[in-house]
Amino acid sequence: MLEKPDGGEGLRAGFIISKKIGGAVLRNRIKRVIKETLRKSKIKLNCSLDVLFIVKRSTEGVDLKELKRELNKNLSLFKNK
Repeated sequence: MLEKPDGGEGLRAGFIISKKIGGAVLRNRIKRVIKETLRKSKIKLNCSLDVLFIVKRSTEGVDLKELKRELNKNLSLFKNK
């Protein structure tokens, strides 16, 4: 994560998902799940951060509910920053 140089507000997210992870449909679904989880997150991040999500091959067999749970758990670490 990087702090924005222009001091802008809010969170920006980028994604790196290798072509080794399933087909395009699966990769796009993973991105949609992450984006929706960020959008619906009950945790309001009042910091100006750029976040890069790097999806590893081990994510391939993970249930989407488990992915959402892990994202929420990790986002809670930045709640007060």
